Amino acid sequence: MKRTVCCAGLALVLCAVAALAAEFKDAKLNKIDTDKKTVNITADGKEHTLKYDEKTKWSFTTPKGDSKELPPEFAGKFAEAVNKGGFPGTVTVTTDDKDYAKNIAINFAPKVKGGEKLPPPPAR
Repeated sequence: MKRTVCCAGLALVLCAVAALAAEFKDAKLNKIDTDKKTVNITADGKEHTLKYDEKTKWSFTTPKGDSKELPPEFAGKFAEAVNKGGFPGTVTVTTDDKDYAKNIAINFAPKVKGGEKLPPPPAR
C-alpha cells in the first residue's frame, strides 16, 4: 500500500514539473544580452526574456535541414551579429521553467505561410 501511494505521489510531482516546461517554436529573436545572460524573443505575439547559462544547449538548423550543436561560447559571437543587424531566421526555445532557456535552436531555414521554404536566391 505504501508503495502505491509513493508511486502515485511521484507521478504527480513529475506531471507538475512537466507542466512548468514550455517550448516556443518559430519565435523571433530580438536580442541577446551576454552580460545579463538573457535572450529576448517574441512568440505568439508576446515578448519573453529568458535566462541562459553555460548549461544551455545551443544548436542550429541549416537551410538543408541539418542540425548541429554549438559550443557554449558561441552565444557571445552570435549575440554580436544579432544585436547589430537582427536575425532573419527563427529560434525554438525549450525552457525548464518559466524563465530559464534549456535549449536554443537557431533556424536558418526561412519559412513562409503554409510551412513551405522560400526558393533559393538567384545566382549572380
